[in-house]
Amino acid sequence: MSIQQNVIGPVSAHSISTSYGALKNFEVIKYLGKGHFSTVFSARNRFTNSYVALKKVELSQMADAKAIEDCKREISLLQQLNHPNVIKYISHFVEDNDLYIVLELASAGDLAQMIKHFVKTNKRMTEKTIWKFFRQICSGLEHMHSKRIMHR
Repeated sequence: MSIQQNVIGPVSAHSISTSYGALKNFEVIKYLGKGHFSTVFSARNRFTNSYVALKKVELSQMADAKAIEDCKREISLLQQLNHPNVIKYISHFVEDNDLYIVLELASAGDLAQMIKHFVKTNKRMTEKTIWKFFRQICSGLEHMHSKRIMHR
């Protein structure tokens, strides 16, 4: 069994979508961040003109079956989530031995970036703002826990 077959498993409607199913359908805009096996970019879908986060997972860097199983599990978990405070899964595909996961783009950045901005500008968040974000985080986590998914 090839790595591609092992990662994506059975073909789903998401993985064969014509507008999301190939790297050529995206214009990579900007580097957003890097993990152990993955790099995330903002990208524009050339067909829909929508902006997404494109997570590139380098399958060739994964030497063991556990890492590949983790990829399969991540996709499966992302597909189960549908909540306004959780980044939405859109699609995934494999190209040139790299797995691409297409996700909703948080165009305003994440909470860590916002906190850094407040620290850098020597400003303080209001208590009202802090409670707003706290409620959103709790709501998203509650949704994940209702699906028996634990965030780590």
